Amino acid sequence: MDNNLHTLSLIAFIGCTACALALKGLLDLVIWRYAGPVSLVIVLVCVSLYLTRRGIGFDEIGLVRFKAARSYWLLPLQTVFTFIIIVATGALVTFAGDASGLAFMQPDREGALSRFGDLAGNTPLFLFWLAILWVAGPAEELFFAVL
Repeated sequence: MDNNLHTLSLIAFIGCTACALALKGLLDLVIWRYAGPVSLVIVLVCVSLYLTRRGIGFDEIGLVRFKAARSYWLLPLQTVFTFIIIVATGALVTFAGDASGLAFMQPDREGALSRFGDLAGNTPLFLFWLAILWVAGPAEELFFAVL
């Protein structure tokens, strides 16, 4: 019985991930610039409805309230530390890709300019994309925590 549960969980994981990627692919045909954020919002609504329907609270998937005030004071320090590690990892991968000469590690400047070329000097658009990025990471974690 336990083996069947693992198999069903794996099938559900693969199916939900495939559906999320297919949704993004379909939206990419219509609104390519915002396909990722729009599909993310749709998936989050579906996940929230699924959790509500099953009677599962966010605390059951790992989102709990802090028990001590000290935890709130450590949160900014943890956030800064995480930011430093992410930036250092990105820099390391960028320099390693340039040094190795591998084609797939080279930056795609044309793709970036076609999507974000009008970002320079446009503060409202910059803040819009920044908000999307801030929501996307935790939303992705929530999606995979539920699965």
